[in-house]
Amino acid sequence: IDGDGGLERISEARDIAKRLLDEIRRLIMGLRPSVLDDLGLGPAIEWYAETVMAERQRPTFVTVDVPNERLPGHLEVALFRISQEALNNVAKHADATQARVALHRESDAELIIEDDGVGFDVAAATHAGAASGGVGLAGMQERAALRGGTMDITSAHGQGTRLTVRVPLVEPSSDR
Repeated sequence: IDGDGGLERISEARDIAKRLLDEIRRLIMGLRPSVLDDLGLGPAIEWYAETVMAERQRPTFVTVDVPNERLPGHLEVALFRISQEALNNVAKHADATQARVALHRESDAELIIEDDGVGFDVAAATHAGAASGGVGLAGMQERAALRGGTMDITSAHGQGTRLTVRVPLVEPSSDR
């Protein structure tokens, strides 16, 4: 078996399997990190921001300003997932040096994510994402809408981006 490089191929296959397993674990952890359940939204966003920004060549400093008071679990999950997608966009596209995630809680929960990056044409990106089957912006919009909320994006080339999501703290009533 070793005469034709079989042992080397087995070793390569093991390495590939280990990398795939590590990646699957990372993806699963990203879907519902235990830090979200254990410590809440703020620490979960901080953890994710550190993780995604550490993978970049040019780091982005992320400030997270989220009150310690817990939100209902369904809102924490939705707002975490929106933050996750927004921070992925900052890491991949914004070329930002700084980003800020803030949560304000009054009659609604208001999540604001802003960066000092290159900005983009929101209408063109939304259209291009829909045409290519992209789920980033549309997915964030859908998550907010499923919780009875809204999402607004303000951006322009050279001026950074501001994403604002508002969701009611009380579940919207459904007509059945």
